[in-house]
Amino acid sequence: MNFFQMQSMRKMIDLKTIGFYVRALPLAALLVMGSCRSQPDLNKNIDSTQPVVQVAAIKVPGGYGYDVIVDGKRFIHQNFIPAIPGNRAFQSEADAIKVGTAVVQKIKKREIPSITKEELQSWGISFNE
Repeated sequence: MNFFQMQSMRKMIDLKTIGFYVRALPLAALLVMGSCRSQPDLNKNIDSTQPVVQVAAIKVPGGYGYDVIVDGKRFIHQNFIPAIPGNRAFQSEADAIKVGTAVVQKIKKREIPSITKEELQSWGISFNE
């Protein structure tokens, strides 16, 4: 084999090598991009949609009560102070909101949303027994 034939054979090998890399690089890039794809966060809450919960004071005969509204629908309608015998309304709008908010917090903690007389006293809710 003479010098010119060796040069031409070398060029042919270089072209084959370049052709291989031209085809292999996009495939390698796709494999790398696919393996770098973000994995799902296993700690994330599966149901990420949280309901919209609101507490609204309502005017009732003799004072105030509250509504707990979930996604625009009334969930709890409380006309009077819970845990107190009889049907006594809250004396202020702020008291009604305070107790309604406590009920919502208990629901969010998956607790029974009952209110005790002691809780009312600790929050400064007046109910004049």
